[in-house]
Amino acid sequence: LCFTLGLTLPESDDGWVAEFAAGLLESARQFNCPLIGGDTTRGPLAITIQVHGMGRAESFLRRSSARAGDLVCVTGTLGDAATALLLLGCESHLGPQFAFTSRPNKAQEQALLARYYTPEPRTDFAQQAREQINACIDLSDGLLGDLAHILEASCVSAQLDLEALPYSKTLMEVLCAEQRERAALGGGDDYELCFTVAPESLSGVQDIAHALALAVTPIGVIAEGSGLTLSRAGEAIELASNAYRHF
Repeated sequence: LCFTLGLTLPESDDGWVAEFAAGLLESARQFNCPLIGGDTTRGPLAITIQVHGMGRAESFLRRSSARAGDLVCVTGTLGDAATALLLLGCESHLGPQFAFTSRPNKAQEQALLARYYTPEPRTDFAQQAREQINACIDLSDGLLGDLAHILEASCVSAQLDLEALPYSKTLMEVLCAEQRERAALGGGDDYELCFTVAPESLSGVQDIAHALALAVTPIGVIAEGSGLTLSRAGEAIELASNAYRHF
């Protein structure tokens, strides 16, 4: 892995540049991903990073390898990053009805903001579990939208159990069930992994995750056909996808 950086600044600010460089270097070292080039120019603030990687074609985790009978799983917990936008006063694509049920205290605010500002890519888990995982995608735009990419690429369908969605303790305390579900399904910016795995491989994948202090939660199953079916308490329901749309 390596990356390039395009940095546009409105004016010279040595202090800001030093702090930015220190943070970037820390992340580059953490993930063994060196900066190999780029450019700096004057203009409205813009930070453009492009990551490059090389590997064996057979070792890539793809969206197109899900199989009927696979379990649909996610790492970590969902919805925290999208909920942090409420603290920042940002307009959310989840709509004006998306709101706190209980106002967060200081510790809860910090926990939510940390999930938004410093998400942890699950690279160690992906590398260690890749031989047991069939299809995989990171959750940047929301579970419904990103899982749909796997289903389309693999020409399969999925059935999700909404009661199985994993939430953090903080989210359980500040959002009601309906709002938690909204954040998890459509919020995005979690950068957790959504992947499919054969049932007989689940325990091995969970052992890998446990060694990394990471939770892996089965939330559904892959089936023949097309489309996505959602259920709650054993009953099928219909929800419009509120995943983030880039265009």
